Amino acid sequence: MPDERFQREFNAEFVEDVDAWLTQSLIVSCIDSQLEPYDFQDQPKGEFYAGVDFGKQRDYSVVLTVEKTANLLRLVHVHRFPLKTEYPSVIGYVKSLHDHWQTVRAINADVTGVGNYIIEDMVRTRASLLLNSGN
Repeated sequence: MPDERFQREFNAEFVEDVDAWLTQSLIVSCIDSQLEPYDFQDQPKGEFYAGVDFGKQRDYSVVLTVEKTANLLRLVHVHRFPLKTEYPSVIGYVKSLHDHWQTVRAINADVTGVGNYIIEDMVRTRASLLLNSGN
């Protein structure tokens, strides 16, 4: 058994895995202890980008938002839905966040699993609404 595994398993020590893709030191260097995340009800000004990961039974659906300032991206909002939350609730939250904050430049979603169908449906619905409204 490798020494680092023994330290983790039997000594309950936090030891970095030699095969880790992201090192603990890199992750720690990205933590901003002064950061105060925005609440959904806030109306921040800036340039924001949102991401959505759809889950339901075993994994949570999560919406996160980053703010871009100069060449820096800062995580400023995270919302994790309870397990078994219906997908329309997640989509509604994303749309409401986009409408409320007004400067969300793009929304990206994980399209593996159910995400692919949901995004296709959202794009199809948006295109249909644009055609019906004449825009």
